[in-house]
Amino acid sequence: MQSPDTDPAADFLTRFFAGTGHKVELRALDIVDGPNGPESELKGRTFTRRPKQVRCFITDHAQLNIYFGCVTREGGGTKEHCREVVALWADIDFKDIPEERARERVAQFPIQPSLVVESGGGLHLYWLLTAPELASEFSIEPILRGLAQALGGDRKVAEVAHIMRLPGTVNYKYTPPRACRVLDAYWDRRYALRDFERFAEQSRLAQEKGNTQGGERIPKTMRHRTLTSLAGSMRRRGMSQAAIEAALLVENATRCDPPKPEGEVRRIARDIAKKPAGESDDGEPKPTDPWGAAESMATFLSGEEVGAEFLDGEKRLVARECVTEIFSPRGLGKSLFALWLALVCALRGLRVLYLNRDNSRFVVKGRLRRFGAEPETPNLKVITREKCPPLTNALAWATFPYADYDVVILDSLDAAAEGVGEQDSTKPVESNRTTLGYYPAREWPRGIGSGQHREDRSTFSWERGDRGPERHHL
Repeated sequence: MQSPDTDPAADFLTRFFAGTGHKVELRALDIVDGPNGPESELKGRTFTRRPKQVRCFITDHAQLNIYFGCVTREGGGTKEHCREVVALWADIDFKDIPEERARERVAQFPIQPSLVVESGGGLHLYWLLTAPELASEFSIEPILRGLAQALGGDRKVAEVAHIMRLPGTVNYKYTPPRACRVLDAYWDRRYALRDFERFAEQSRLAQEKGNTQGGERIPKTMRHRTLTSLAGSMRRRGMSQAAIEAALLVENATRCDPPKPEGEVRRIARDIAKKPAGESDDGEPKPTDPWGAAESMATFLSGEEVGAEFLDGEKRLVARECVTEIFSPRGLGKSLFALWLALVCALRGLRVLYLNRDNSRFVVKGRLRRFGAEPETPNLKVITREKCPPLTNALAWATFPYADYDVVILDSLDAAAEGVGEQDSTKPVESNRTTLGYYPAREWPRGIGSGQHREDRSTFSWERGDRGPERHHL
């Protein structure tokens, strides 16, 4: 019988989590008979960074399946305890895709993985990152979903708290047991998170379509909308409440992840069945006046909302599809804060344009150096007051290359509006509105900018999204 190789397993974790500060989670799972077939049962768990403890844990659970958390932990093993993301990952199961075809997909994939692990029943792929990312970074899970979609992999692994089988251990799901081992390792092959943005976009588009294609999993945030849409389609064809309810219960049980409570599914079927046949596919009548949009408590409270997606991780200052403004009296350091935030966003892999209409090259250059910026600092570009066009120059802003940047910072709004706010405080706002009006609704840059508004200073941002800009005050 095969036994785990503790040294390669410990060495793998040491190299995999190099540069991090939090602990690594290990789990020992046994395969037991459950009511619906074989299932995993937790037999052991530890959180450590010490190779010796890793070896002891593997030795103590040598006859069990050993897994590791792909993201470092602090205080537990759930999503809220995840801290540092050092790699992206995917899992291709040979039960779903024949082995030869799976290997062909990996070989032809446009971004080659840093590590390829043979799990015993499939391939685990890892793309190492140039620097650890915060687990709270909004784009991590959409990218994981996009990678799974592109490779035909398991979508269940597309969450930051997921655990994967540890190389150097044994897969006891099979008889005889199979080794889990590293096939290819290119530890110097590392990527920036922005290299995978295309996969996040593919994942987002798939969700926007409602995942209504047969066999696609329906995520929690899309369950109510998708089931209501399906019910509306069936009602449009004249199906009865009983038929709609039966179909929705099957869709909910087989595709929703996780399934909605059956009572809520039956309520959707009941509410849609009350509507005359032939109404819109989403199950809602198209109102002839704005008051027709009023929703019952059943519909309103059961709807699931998607929370804001913050671009700056735990700082939670800059959100996608929002325009952020910061106000305070003069002299409190808003310009320094905006410049610091520009550098932080750039170091996180976002493409940043910093526009300063207030200060000269000499001043901005000195501040950047004090913040630690270097000539090799990636993704950050600067235009100072000598060359930055004012917001009142409509022709210049009409040609703004919005596709080139994720974050745009403007300091300050009043200076960018050529001081017109001193005479009329509405003029900077009007200039800003005119500028934002040039961007197509689906092409908004993301980011944060700073400006001055008479006695106060403000920071605002515009971002790429479907809704266009929104504004809120901090």
